[in-house]
Amino acid sequence: MRHSTWAVRTAISGAAVAAAAISFAVPAQGAPPTVVHGAITFPLQEFDDPDTCASDGFIIHAVEHESLLFTFRFDGSGQFLSGFAHHDISFEISANGKTISESDHYNNFFYPDGTSVAAGNETHIIGERGKVVLLDAGRIVFDADRPTFIAGRHAQFLGATFCSALTL
Repeated sequence: MRHSTWAVRTAISGAAVAAAAISFAVPAQGAPPTVVHGAITFPLQEFDDPDTCASDGFIIHAVEHESLLFTFRFDGSGQFLSGFAHHDISFEISANGKTISESDHYNNFFYPDGTSVAAGNETHIIGERGKVVLLDAGRIVFDADRPTFIAGRHAQFLGATFCSALTL
Protein backbone atom coordinates (compact mmCIF):
# COMPACT_ATOMS: atom_id res chain seq x y z
CA MET A 1 0.00 0.00 0.00
CA ARG A 2 2.70 2.46 -1.00
CA HIS A 3 1.16 5.89 -1.25
CA SER A 4 2.64 6.60 -4.65
CA THR A 5 0.59 3.64 -5.90
CA TRP A 6 -2.52 4.89 -4.08
CA ALA A 7 -2.11 8.43 -5.37
CA VAL A 8 -1.69 7.25 -8.92
CA ARG A 9 -4.51 4.70 -8.65
CA THR A 10 -6.85 7.25 -7.13
CA ALA A 11 -6.03 9.92 -9.67
CA ILE A 12 -6.42 7.49 -12.55
CA SER A 13 -9.62 5.90 -11.27
CA GLY A 14 -11.10 9.30 -10.48
CA ALA A 15 -10.09 10.65 -13.85
CA ALA A 16 -11.49 7.58 -15.62
CA VAL A 17 -14.85 7.96 -13.90
CA ALA A 18 -14.82 11.67 -14.61
CA ALA A 19 -13.86 11.08 -18.24
CA ALA A 20 -16.79 8.70 -18.65
CA ALA A 21 -19.14 11.33 -17.24
CA ILE A 22 -17.54 14.04 -19.35
CA SER A 23 -17.89 12.10 -22.60
CA PHE A 24 -21.62 12.83 -22.41
CA ALA A 25 -21.06 16.53 -21.75
CA VAL A 26 -18.36 17.46 -24.31
CA PRO A 27 -19.72 20.05 -26.73
CA ALA A 28 -20.19 19.57 -30.44
CA GLN A 29 -17.57 21.17 -32.67
CA GLY A 30 -17.95 24.96 -32.84
CA ALA A 31 -19.82 25.15 -29.54
CA PRO A 32 -18.76 27.50 -26.73
CA PRO A 33 -16.19 26.31 -24.17
CA THR A 34 -17.48 23.85 -21.60
CA VAL A 35 -16.72 23.38 -17.92
CA VAL A 36 -17.78 20.09 -16.36
CA HIS A 37 -18.03 19.84 -12.57
CA GLY A 38 -18.77 16.72 -10.60
CA ALA A 39 -18.41 14.82 -7.38
CA ILE A 40 -17.93 11.13 -6.71
CA THR A 41 -18.20 9.33 -3.41
CA PHE A 42 -16.70 5.89 -3.83
CA PRO A 43 -18.20 2.92 -2.00
CA LEU A 44 -16.47 1.97 1.25
CA GLN A 45 -13.56 -0.36 0.53
CA GLU A 46 -12.36 -2.90 3.08
CA PHE A 47 -9.42 -5.14 2.24
CA ASP A 48 -6.36 -7.00 3.44
CA ASP A 49 -3.04 -5.92 1.93
CA PRO A 50 -0.32 -8.60 2.02
CA ASP A 51 2.30 -6.44 0.22
CA THR A 52 2.82 -3.17 2.10
CA CYS A 53 4.29 -4.64 5.29
CA ALA A 54 5.39 -8.00 3.85
CA SER A 55 9.05 -7.23 4.59
CA ASP A 56 8.02 -6.70 8.24
CA GLY A 57 6.24 -10.07 8.26
CA PHE A 58 2.56 -9.13 8.48
CA ILE A 59 -0.58 -8.33 6.52
CA ILE A 60 -2.48 -5.10 7.12
CA HIS A 61 -6.24 -4.67 7.14
CA ALA A 62 -7.53 -1.37 5.74
CA VAL A 63 -10.87 0.41 5.53
CA GLU A 64 -10.92 3.19 2.94
CA HIS A 65 -13.33 6.12 2.56
CA GLU A 66 -12.88 8.29 -0.52
CA SER A 67 -14.54 11.19 -2.26
CA LEU A 68 -13.49 13.21 -5.28
CA LEU A 69 -14.52 16.61 -6.61
CA PHE A 70 -13.52 17.43 -10.17
CA THR A 71 -13.63 20.15 -12.80
CA PHE A 72 -12.63 19.68 -16.44
CA ARG A 73 -12.44 22.42 -19.07
CA PHE A 74 -12.83 21.96 -22.84
CA ASP A 75 -12.60 24.47 -25.67
CA GLY A 76 -15.41 24.95 -28.20
CA SER A 77 -14.20 22.04 -30.34
CA GLY A 78 -14.14 19.64 -27.38
CA GLN A 79 -10.37 19.69 -26.90
CA PHE A 80 -9.25 19.15 -23.31
CA LEU A 81 -7.83 22.34 -21.74
CA SER A 82 -7.31 21.41 -18.09
CA GLY A 83 -8.54 19.28 -15.25
CA PHE A 84 -8.67 19.56 -11.48
CA ALA A 85 -9.47 16.90 -8.90
CA HIS A 86 -9.69 17.32 -5.12
CA HIS A 87 -9.27 14.09 -3.15
CA ASP A 88 -10.45 13.38 0.38
CA ILE A 89 -9.27 9.92 1.40
CA SER A 90 -9.13 8.30 4.80
CA PHE A 91 -7.94 4.89 5.92
CA GLU A 92 -8.18 2.95 9.14
CA ILE A 93 -5.17 0.63 9.00
CA SER A 94 -4.71 -2.20 11.47
CA ALA A 95 -2.41 -5.12 12.21
CA ASN A 96 -1.03 -6.86 15.28
CA GLY A 97 -3.79 -5.42 17.49
CA LYS A 98 -2.84 -1.82 16.63
CA THR A 99 -4.70 0.73 14.52
CA ILE A 100 -3.43 3.88 12.85
CA SER A 101 -5.45 6.36 10.82
CA GLU A 102 -4.71 8.21 7.63
CA SER A 103 -6.46 11.38 6.47
CA ASP A 104 -5.36 12.78 3.11
CA HIS A 105 -6.53 15.94 1.32
CA TYR A 106 -4.81 16.87 -1.91
CA ASN A 107 -5.37 18.23 -5.41
CA ASN A 108 -4.35 17.04 -8.86
CA PHE A 109 -4.06 19.42 -11.79
CA PHE A 110 -4.04 17.88 -15.29
CA TYR A 111 -2.83 19.59 -18.47
CA PRO A 112 -3.29 18.79 -22.18
CA ASP A 113 0.39 17.95 -22.70
CA GLY A 114 0.10 15.00 -20.28
CA THR A 115 1.78 16.76 -17.36
CA SER A 116 0.16 16.94 -13.96
CA VAL A 117 0.76 18.34 -10.49
CA ALA A 118 -0.17 16.77 -7.16
CA ALA A 119 -0.30 19.29 -4.33
CA GLY A 120 -1.41 19.12 -0.73
CA ASN A 121 -1.39 16.70 2.16
CA GLU A 122 -1.08 13.39 0.30
CA THR A 123 -0.26 11.23 3.30
CA HIS A 124 -1.07 12.12 6.89
CA ILE A 125 -0.92 9.06 9.14
CA ILE A 126 -1.50 9.39 12.87
CA GLY A 127 -0.63 6.67 15.36
CA GLU A 128 -1.14 6.12 19.05
CA ARG A 129 -1.45 9.22 21.24
CA GLY A 130 -1.85 11.44 18.16
CA LYS A 131 1.78 11.06 17.06
CA VAL A 132 2.47 11.69 13.36
CA VAL A 133 3.66 8.40 11.85
CA LEU A 134 4.14 9.53 8.27
CA LEU A 135 3.56 12.81 6.46
CA ASP A 136 3.81 13.54 2.76
CA ALA A 137 2.90 17.13 1.97
CA GLY A 138 3.94 19.57 -0.70
CA ARG A 139 3.99 19.39 -4.48
CA ILE A 140 5.05 16.87 -7.09
CA VAL A 141 5.16 17.70 -10.79
CA PHE A 142 4.88 14.81 -13.26
CA ASP A 143 5.52 14.61 -16.96
CA ALA A 144 3.60 11.89 -18.81
CA ASP A 145 5.82 9.13 -17.33
CA ARG A 146 7.51 10.16 -14.09
CA PRO A 147 8.00 12.85 -11.43
CA THR A 148 10.12 15.76 -12.60
CA PHE A 149 10.04 18.03 -9.51
CA ILE A 150 9.40 17.35 -5.82
CA ALA A 151 8.97 20.04 -3.15
CA GLY A 152 8.09 19.40 0.49
CA ARG A 153 8.08 16.19 2.52
CA HIS A 154 7.39 13.03 0.52
CA ALA A 155 8.86 10.18 2.54
CA GLN A 156 6.18 7.63 1.63
CA PHE A 157 6.19 8.59 -2.04
CA LEU A 158 9.95 7.98 -1.98
CA GLY A 159 9.61 4.57 -0.31
CA ALA A 160 9.12 4.97 3.46
CA THR A 161 6.38 2.94 5.14
CA PHE A 162 4.22 3.21 8.24
CA CYS A 163 4.74 -0.48 9.16
CA SER A 164 6.87 0.21 12.24
CA ALA A 165 3.84 1.87 13.85
CA LEU A 166 1.98 -1.45 13.60
CA THR A 167 4.70 -3.78 14.86
CA LEU A 168 4.38 -5.56 18.18
